[in-house]
Amino acid sequence: MAKGKIPGIYSTPDIKVALKYSESFTKDGKTYKIVMQNRVNPQNVRKFSKAQTGVGEYWLSPSEDDIRPYGFCIRETNSSIVPTNNNQPDSYYGCSLL
Repeated sequence: MAKGKIPGIYSTPDIKVALKYSESFTKDGKTYKIVMQNRVNPQNVRKFSKAQTGVGEYWLSPSEDDIRPYGFCIRETNSSIVPTNNNQPDSYYGCSLL
């Protein structure tokens, strides 16, 4: 499945996948990446596995009514701290609730 071929809003539960598509910004000489945390309506979400996408797990919400942003995760990109698995606490990524 190629990303974006099906209309809707794409998200992922995997922070590593989200970071691949995130924007970078520089503040005080340090570079950061930022991703949004979202809540999705589980009744309407379609899930696509890593085997299907070739990248990672994607969730597809058919309507903007099925997804709600609630926080931002900010991570310094030139940090020597590198996540080793997906079980890191949200605070590891500098997540902030809206």
